[in-house]
Amino acid sequence: MGKLERKARRQIALAEKAATTTLSSSGPFPINHLATEVFETILLLTLPDALANPTSGSHIAYKAYLNRCDSIDYPRLLSRVCRKWRDVVDGCPALWSYICIDVDAFDAGFDYYNTVLARSGDHPLSLSFIVSTGKTNEVRRALNGPVFAAHLQRLRRLSVQTFFVRDHSERPLEGPELLPLVPAIDTPLLERLRIDCNKAAKSMVRYLRKLSLADNDNVPANLRIVCHAPRLREFVLEGLDMDTILPHVASSASSYFSLHKLELAGLKWSIMTRLRLPDIGRRVTDLLRVLKQATRLVELRCAVFEDREDQRAQEGGNEHAKLDLPLVFPELVTLHLVLIPLKAADGGVYDDDENPEKRTGLDRFLGALVTPALTSLSITRRGEPPNERDDQDWNGVYGRVIGTNGKPKDKLHPHLQAFLNRSTCTLTSLALANLVLYPPELFRVLLLVPAVHTLHLKDAIRQMGAEFWAVLGQRGPRGRPVFVPCLRRLVVRHDLGDAAGSTFTSEDVAEMVNARWKAGRGGGARIEVVHRRQVHQPSRLLVRQRKGLRHAGQGGQEGPNMRFRHFRPGGTELPAPREVASNVELERTQARDDLELVYVEIPEGTRTEREECLAVLRKEESMSGRTEIL
Repeated sequence: MGKLERKARRQIALAEKAATTTLSSSGPFPINHLATEVFETILLLTLPDALANPTSGSHIAYKAYLNRCDSIDYPRLLSRVCRKWRDVVDGCPALWSYICIDVDAFDAGFDYYNTVLARSGDHPLSLSFIVSTGKTNEVRRALNGPVFAAHLQRLRRLSVQTFFVRDHSERPLEGPELLPLVPAIDTPLLERLRIDCNKAAKSMVRYLRKLSLADNDNVPANLRIVCHAPRLREFVLEGLDMDTILPHVASSASSYFSLHKLELAGLKWSIMTRLRLPDIGRRVTDLLRVLKQATRLVELRCAVFEDREDQRAQEGGNEHAKLDLPLVFPELVTLHLVLIPLKAADGGVYDDDENPEKRTGLDRFLGALVTPALTSLSITRRGEPPNERDDQDWNGVYGRVIGTNGKPKDKLHPHLQAFLNRSTCTLTSLALANLVLYPPELFRVLLLVPAVHTLHLKDAIRQMGAEFWAVLGQRGPRGRPVFVPCLRRLVVRHDLGDAAGSTFTSEDVAEMVNARWKAGRGGGARIEVVHRRQVHQPSRLLVRQRKGLRHAGQGGQEGPNMRFRHFRPGGTELPAPREVASNVELERTQARDDLELVYVEIPEGTRTEREECLAVLRKEESMSGRTEIL
């Protein structure tokens, strides 16, 4: 038995002894019996995502939480528990090394940040910058200024999150710069770089334009994202999505975005393990030429043009035939593929004589990969969903999708089947968004992934009627569900409305749930359904919320609470009517203790109205720390 193992066993025995200690009003809590090293590890595991793993908008809930607790930061909040905790926090440099910087208040916080940096000792730093749109250049000033410049040698994680008011103007692409971040200071320990420029897309486009004008083999030092980061293996660039920024900004981003230039600006694809690229369409060939260097990837998010490609390409010509395919990614676990509609301005006119490549972007990309370790797959289509006429059009976004027999041709199933057979991987999570498949094809897809336990469907099929839910609840001869029998979480959002033949009701959903998960055998399954449909009362939104019932006489058990909520355009809540027809089947299902069902009906109306309704709920959920809807 090794020394470390003996020490671990002693700590476990001590923890078990502490856990069995009888508490008294004057005695210490069991956690205070733990060794300091174990105590510090526990506190580090409680770090909020806004510090340890920032994501888009995570700082909002974090700041709201600190404000409610009247604390300036997380370590000081922990130190207020008792003297023991304060001593542990003050002596834990790792806890002080996670710093969230509000750029708007940076100048007034010099002393505060100097104190925090001093308490972090020599521990590697994780910095998360929160910046408003008009002050994007302040991030560079802060990083390269007197407070942080001396500590960049130990910078390990860097996140930049832009927020505040989005600029909807048509002004020229000019203004404060976000990039480059640290063009003149080495960051030898930097491993993770995340940039979310959703509210500062123009600033990012200006930088991409400068990169595009640089020499093809050399980028000036003053344009490098980072000066020298030999260990940078995680790169996330978000916020240039065509669905969330102005059209002319999205067009400029597509024109200037170059993976080759990003590599010259400080990114080394060969050591990347996590790569999340913005939703800017790339030709499959150009993307594969870069990815063939990144065989160590564990997570990948990328965007390709979904349509057939011509011979012209923005990054080095069409060399698809010269690539050594398929590319093997032995460690890739998560793949998120985004399909971008290819407009005439992006690719030109297709001519069968000049363009022998007839496969779609989806087919070409999946056909070029082998991913034996893949467990999570997400496929999302951007832009407006194709309509019926697109499906009957020879030059539709998926080519000709109506076969010679008059039946729809599969868009996804054959390509996914070939990909899974070639990779011999087992998917446990599948997400399909805005593909608008026909129901029979979706069920054929689900038969390919029997091990999936998490399924997300957002406008994944064209017609989601009562038959869809009935089929999803079917059981085979042995009593197991026919489709995705291991399913434990189902998230469905159908926004196409009744016009697309989506006439299911809450009863259909409840019956499917009870058919798949018999009473007492839910196993903690969670089902979330958001559905836009016509209702007799305009602007009506039905949502169920769970509340903990901790009052005397209720056994301390958590129970359901049904509530009907009504919204007018603008998100203003209206008084609930005196009489609301309750759905007995839905209430009975939601009252089950072995699973959780969330059902939301959104009134059919303008997209703005629907999003405002959801925004009201999302705001409440973020404040409560609970996500109940998509």
